Amino acid sequence: MSSRKYNDLLTLKQNRSDWKIKVRVIRTWRGATKAGDYYKSFNVMLMDHKDNKIHGFVPAKCTDDLEIKLKVGSVCSITNFDVQPYKSEDKFRCTQNENHLVFNNNTKVKDVEEKGTTIANESFDFYDHTDLDSIKNLNVYLTDVIGIIKNRGDITLKELVNRLGHKNLQTKFVITNGSSNVNVTLWDAMAKSFFQQLMLQPLEEAVIIIITSCKVGTWNDEVDLSNAASTTFYLNYQHHSVAEMRKMLDNPNFKKLIHNTKTKKTAKLLNVVQLKNLGNDFIQAEVITHANIRYVDDKAPWYYKICTGCMEEIQFKGGDYICSKCNRRIPEPEQRYKLSILGSDATGVIEICLHDREVRTLLGERAETVHQQQKGCTSFPKQIKTLENTDITVKLLITEENILNKESVYNANNICKGFYIPEDEEPQVSTSNQQTTTQQSTSSYHIDGMSELDFQSPKTLT
Repeated sequence: MSSRKYNDLLTLKQNRSDWKIKVRVIRTWRGATKAGDYYKSFNVMLMDHKDNKIHGFVPAKCTDDLEIKLKVGSVCSITNFDVQPYKSEDKFRCTQNENHLVFNNNTKVKDVEEKGTTIANESFDFYDHTDLDSIKNLNVYLTDVIGIIKNRGDITLKELVNRLGHKNLQTKFVITNGSSNVNVTLWDAMAKSFFQQLMLQPLEEAVIIIITSCKVGTWNDEVDLSNAASTTFYLNYQHHSVAEMRKMLDNPNFKKLIHNTKTKKTAKLLNVVQLKNLGNDFIQAEVITHANIRYVDDKAPWYYKICTGCMEEIQFKGGDYICSKCNRRIPEPEQRYKLSILGSDATGVIEICLHDREVRTLLGERAETVHQQQKGCTSFPKQIKTLENTDITVKLLITEENILNKESVYNANNICKGFYIPEDEEPQVSTSNQQTTTQQSTSSYHIDGMSELDFQSPKTLT
């Protein structure tokens, strides 16, 4: 057995267990429950001398023995394991290999001499930044990317509280390949680890990051990368791809671009008549207005259903909710608010579209909860109508349609009850028949620092 030839990872097929492979362990990770508790079972990423990779799963019953032997960086021979194909519904696969390995109590792992081994320490399959848009939200495969971190001095680690009351850590930054930028959002343990390692990098040196096995999603209609359980990152890694990208920094203009970006405009406090007369320089800008909710449209549907996988709106077809993007039936879709309101001040009236986050902020209840309280009643929920005559401060995203086509419907980006003055903005605009700027409610946060979707008042950690 020990003298027989090793099998390449791409030749492994199911219905046999007498394979013998020589691989390097390049990654290990554990899954976790929604509460953040890690499973005893764990996963490994293995790579052979041809840079082929495969994902292996170690059940809980085998961890005591195999966790000691499957150390990251080690080279070993492995025998007596099962090869299983992925199922069509398996999401976030960390390799393009159609199979994965499942270890058992008969699996044997033996160390192999590192000397003479031709297996690399890592291998990456990078997606070009411009191609990420084509795979966003597909959720089948995870992705490898590389980029130079922009504005590293502005990166912070934030503590957020999610809708369930659980604390999360988050860090956001932008990477570039010289021709395009990509947003990155890391969460919890990975966010903390990234931030700590970033602080250790020399200030005078640009930081090139490799992120392997990351999710490709969207935030505010832009591609946004985030971490999965199997995600790993490398800062200024010794790899030819990093060396090639660093050559770009020899161009002084490009190097300057890494450290300087256009400062984001502070959202201005405007009244309704000013909103309706904005110029082209406000396209895709955010503004703030004070308004009173005069009317909640109770003739249109107040919620819609989304896929639990890709979070896109789904339709009811043939007796089932079907997600056309994921190509599957959704037995228990989630519900999201969507309301149209009329907001007014002393200068006029505008129509505002409130999405799920904004309505939840005002009501303090999820759409699913309100739907359950209806108990089959098809009438418009009374608690939503009670929002009428509520004073609000709302952040609006000004679109090209609002400016060029004079579109009268404005999309809300964030909201709170009462009237607030944004940071760096003087209380000089009278926007309501009521007194708007001299009275603060119990909350003390500023609009320009309002939280991300589903989160409340972020706190920056130092």
